Formats: sequence, C-alpha cells, structure tokens
Amino acid sequence: MRAIPLSEIIGHRFGRLVATREMPRSRNGRRVFHFVCDCGGEADILLSDARQGKVESCGCLRRETAADTARAKEVHGECHKTPEHRSWQAMLARCNNSEHHAFRNYGGRGIQVCARWQGVDGYANFLADMGRRPKGTTLDRYPDKNGNYEPGNCRWATPRQQLRNTRVNRLIEFRGETFTVSEASERFGKSSALIRWRLEQGMSVADALLRPVRAYD
Repeated sequence: MRAIPLSEIIGHRFGRLVATREMPRSRNGRRVFHFVCDCGGEADILLSDARQGKVESCGCLRRETAADTARAKEVHGECHKTPEHRSWQAMLARCNNSEHHAFRNYGGRGIQVCARWQGVDGYANFLADMGRRPKGTTLDRYPDKNGNYEPGNCRWATPRQQLRNTRVNRLIEFRGETFTVSEASERFGKSSALIRWRLEQGMSVADALLRPVRAYD
C-alpha cells in the first residue's frame, strides 16, 4: 500500500481536527499524528482512525454529546412533574383540542401556539424561552391578549396582572402614558366602573380621570 505523503496530511482537516506534525509510530507500526482541535485542545491520534472518521475531535465532541443528552433527558423527563410542563400542556390543549372545555375561547377564536413550542422539541424550546415559572404566576399572553402563544407575547403573570390584561380592560392614553382602566383607577382614585361610565358618556379622558366625583356620577 502506498505510504501517504506528509503533504496530504499536514494542515488537512479531519472533522474538528487539523494535523500539525507526525509523531513516533505506535507499537504496531501504525502512523500517529499530532492534531489541534477546533476547541483548542490537542491530541495524538492514529492517522487511520482520523481518516476513517473514528475520531473527529480531541474528545470535546463526545463530552458535548453527553451533556446534550443529559440536558434532553432532564427536560423531556420532567413530564407532569413541573408547573412549567403543566402550563405548556394546558396551552396546547386550549388551542389544539376542540374537545377541551376552553377551546372556544382560544383555538376556537383563532389563537394558535407557535411552531417553535410544538412538536418533539416544543417543551424544551418553551422552557428555554419562558424560563421557570415563578410561584403564584400562570401563563399569560401579553402585550397582545388576542395574539398567539409565542416568544415576545407571553409572560408569567400574577392573577392581578392577568386581570388587568383581560380582553374587556380598555387601554387609556393620558399625559404620554398608557393605562388599563384598573391601573387608572388606582392612580387617580376613581372606581373602574366610574371611569368606564364617564368614557362611555363621551367624557374626555382628562375629565374621566380628574373630574371630582359628584352625586350624579
């Protein structure tokens, strides 16, 4: 068999490895080369193993694969044990299962779950995007309550925050700020019902929020 010249080996890439120099042969006379890995590691490897793809890195690839497998087992092995997984499953059921009791208010209204949060890697992606669920919160679509479940339109929210984000909670712009009626009620000391009534009567936002309460209100 023709011996492979150094010019065909030194500087050539084998997976993540690049051959830099030839080393003393192995005990059985097989050629060994010193390789530098893309990760910065170095290793002496049999040329035949590198050429046949048996060895593709200094060992970092194997470690990364093992770590990825461990993370996948941790994420996908959660099943029903975590509040995040239960929230994810409930979200899918509301939007995808026409038999679900809440479907008419979600999937039935055209609200969808993004493709990234569905399928084999759906839960892993959901968890990566949303993070762990803080105690006392549930999944909420925000800022667009009528929008889809997707990154950028979801948050973990308290019941109080969700109440302020209901479809019937009108947004009010005043002095360069935007409030829900509930937030305006707290800020300006008027009841939510009064503010809504005043606005429905055609009163300006300023009057609805600042005008003193009179007996006929």
